[in-house]
Amino acid sequence: MLAQAFPGRFVLGLGVGYPDQAAAVGRDFNRPLATMSAYLDEMYVPQAMTPAPGDRYPRIVAAGGPKMLYLAGRDADGALPTLVPPEYTRRARQELGPDKLLVIGLSVAADADPDRAKAVAQHFATAVISRPGSPYAVNLARLGYTSEELSVPADRLVDDVIGYGDARAIAAKVQEHLDAGADHVRIATIADDFGTGVDQLEELGAHMRL
Repeated sequence: MLAQAFPGRFVLGLGVGYPDQAAAVGRDFNRPLATMSAYLDEMYVPQAMTPAPGDRYPRIVAAGGPKMLYLAGRDADGALPTLVPPEYTRRARQELGPDKLLVIGLSVAADADPDRAKAVAQHFATAVISRPGSPYAVNLARLGYTSEELSVPADRLVDDVIGYGDARAIAAKVQEHLDAGADHVRIATIADDFGTGVDQLEELGAHMRL
């Protein structure tokens, strides 16, 4: 219905989540690739009891590893990787080819004070990457980041995967992914004590023009 109401604007992102989220609802997380594949198959099966319009809309998969990225290109309309460096974006574009959507999820800490912004980015990276069963840590290790860099995310890692600072600095990070082959960059603000996510988006919107 959203696709019908807003033609060409609605894109559905799908991800398997975390092991603890699966456990909380009594599900098994041991085969995330098979789970996503089965879910996509089920979505394409007509549901007689669902009175929804038949409008087509893109489905993209939160793909980090090579197998999930391959699935995104084969069975979906593209991929939505998050917490990845621009080098990953280049590799993902090569894997997906030119005709699939590649949307990069970029977490940002928008603050004119670069030291404060980086501290927020560092705290966020530590919490997310160090989370038990974090798929981001597995993917970043596959990309060549060391266990030491991942345990307390090093400056190089934070600089590579998070946008932080003022609007100009964040726009530069967005542009890196666009230059590497992304069709779109989805900005997600990191909430902190200096303002809400909406505050940050308003600030970015007032100064960022890509």
